[in-house]
Amino acid sequence: MPRRDRRPATLTRRALLGAGSCCALLPWVADAVSLRGATRQRVLPVSVGLAAALRDATRAVALTWIAEQPAAQLAWSWGEGVLAFGVERAFRTTHETRLLTYVREYLRHHLKRGVSVTWSDQATPALAAVALARHGEAEFAPLVEAVVRYTEQAPRTKSGLVRHLGAAYPESIQRWFPDAWVDSVFHLVPTLMRYGTWRRQPSAVAEGARQLLLFGRLLGDPVTGLVTHACNDSGSHEPVPAFTERAFWARGNGWMLATLVDALTFLPRSHPDREELSGFARRLAASLGQLQAQSGLFHTLLLDPESYEETAGSALILFGMARGVRLGLFGDDTRSQLLHGVRGLWQIVRSEGERQLVTGTSLGTNPVELLYRWTPTAEQVSYGVGAWLLAVTETLALLEPASSVEG
Repeated sequence: MPRRDRRPATLTRRALLGAGSCCALLPWVADAVSLRGATRQRVLPVSVGLAAALRDATRAVALTWIAEQPAAQLAWSWGEGVLAFGVERAFRTTHETRLLTYVREYLRHHLKRGVSVTWSDQATPALAAVALARHGEAEFAPLVEAVVRYTEQAPRTKSGLVRHLGAAYPESIQRWFPDAWVDSVFHLVPTLMRYGTWRRQPSAVAEGARQLLLFGRLLGDPVTGLVTHACNDSGSHEPVPAFTERAFWARGNGWMLATLVDALTFLPRSHPDREELSGFARRLAASLGQLQAQSGLFHTLLLDPESYEETAGSALILFGMARGVRLGLFGDDTRSQLLHGVRGLWQIVRSEGERQLVTGTSLGTNPVELLYRWTPTAEQVSYGVGAWLLAVTETLALLEPASSVEG
């Protein structure tokens, strides 16, 4: 009887999530979008080495973006945060000073305007800020501290997970959405880990590890080894979508793997949570490796080969694999999957003269099975370009240790 009482509310919630996604996509209707996903745009010549091709593409992709998107026009939000961090990593790899100038301009613009952090999506740009602050650019510390303060005070679910919508919306609206989303782990945890290491604040590192443990335990499917998108943590720990729907979203699993492995870069070997997090990362990477498409990328619905291959999710997964191999966490099988995958990432970049355009990134997505399949894709989406840069620069650090980027 309780299940029957709850079902209409679930349907209403999903209808609202669907309507919200449709509204979010309206601005894109006039632009070039499709449901083709990531498709091969070019072929890597046999005579060209993979590392050389990736190095050249990193520079070209990053320079294409900064030439066409003024830094001061980028919002303080999650997509732009992934982008800014990817451009910062590209600078560390290529030493192209225009990239560093671009990231500084973006951060200085928001430092001057002031930032408001009221939910997880507004935390991600602090990743670029903390990266520069750790290299001695202390002017960006206030941006990082704003995000850390938010994380310390953010509303929690009953189990202690950070609520995705935080303090941005009243309870009357929040109750129609799942409590905690896997997206939050990437938006919050990498910044916490870097900040805690930089400022020598073990509490920040401990909270980052704690959030990963909680999200992994509640969102992880014991059958597939994958993670679902969200959960309603009201005592029943209802996964959304339910594990039985087998609607495992590539980008969500990419958020989790990327954050797990990144966190382990900073987590002391003596930390009590390290063993559980390492085991979780290995299981997730192994499960994902079995689902890699022939192209080297991943379908937006991981268990559905009829769904399109998607760029941002694939790149985040490959970033996690690359960093995990560098850490010695993953073995030769994962290394082979990674190298196959980054060849796929190189191939989906469309050349237009000197412009290098990252294709096949799905637009904003809410945790509803139907939306994963039918959310259109576009080229030159901020987080798609950012994730692409993260995966490729991390792979270059593996192939060419001399060009290794710091954590």
